[in-house]
Amino acid sequence: MLHRLRAWAAFVLLAVVGALCVAQSPAAAAARTQASSPTVALSVTPSGPVSAYTRVTFTVRVTPPSSKGIVRLLAGGVPIGASLTSQGRAVMTTTNLPVGTLSVIAEFTSASGGPVSLSPPVQLVVAPDPQIWLTTPAGVPLAAGGRIRGGTQVIVHLVKFAPRTSVTLYVGALVLTRSVPINPAGEASVGVQIPRNLPSNVNLLVAAGGGRTASFPFYVDNPLVDHDPTPTPTPTRTKTPTPRPSGSSSDDQNISVTIRRNTLPDTGGDDDPPLAHTGSDAAVLVMLATTLLVMGVGLVVVSRSPSRQGRHGRS
Repeated sequence: MLHRLRAWAAFVLLAVVGALCVAQSPAAAAARTQASSPTVALSVTPSGPVSAYTRVTFTVRVTPPSSKGIVRLLAGGVPIGASLTSQGRAVMTTTNLPVGTLSVIAEFTSASGGPVSLSPPVQLVVAPDPQIWLTTPAGVPLAAGGRIRGGTQVIVHLVKFAPRTSVTLYVGALVLTRSVPINPAGEASVGVQIPRNLPSNVNLLVAAGGGRTASFPFYVDNPLVDHDPTPTPTPTRTKTPTPRPSGSSSDDQNISVTIRRNTLPDTGGDDDPPLAHTGSDAAVLVMLATTLLVMGVGLVVVSRSPSRQGRHGRS
């Protein structure tokens, strides 16, 4: 009996010593430290594939919320942002993510010291910028910013859009076509018609869908819409009526008409009534009388010359 008691006592002593040794081991110390370290969770919005330069928001939550410290975001080991926590939360927004498939983690460093806490990684695909261009149905490329007449049929080509999604085409607020399917390579081609009723102006043909957007500028040349069907009134020429002269005598009437004629504006009329002139008729009569007088004197001189010669001969 005594031997059994001693054996049990020795066994209990060994168990206590073993437990103390395990409690002081590095693995146990790490387990206790891990149990007391904050936990970190990371989420991203939008979560699906995004285009380059898309605005992306990362939200980090630290538990317990009373934990204070700094959070760093790492994409493939490269820092892409940092922020202080507030009530166990930190929010960071960026538009400068590198293109490719990113594995992003949040790294929390407590202000009270202790080991760094890491979140599980979050996968994010950042695709290159989507592209859009236009061609004629024959395949001739149309230059961005070039002229396109309203009612023209064009082919819209899309690349680098989110695969297996759909895209809607707009011109301003006008929907050209909906649910254009994007193939697994992120591409699509569809024929559309530029609206006939667009006035001449700079417009954007926009393709939006699957979290990506691309636009193509063009100038609408639509003279049918710009034409104003209301005819422009043709200016007409008006005549200024000749005022009736006042006075009783004919001389006064002629003088009055001559003065009014010189002071009236020229309205371009061709059928104004002829006006009387003063002074021109008297000059003609004086010249005619002078001419007749000279001719009469000449005839008198000529008629007297033979008689004089006859008298000299007889003497």
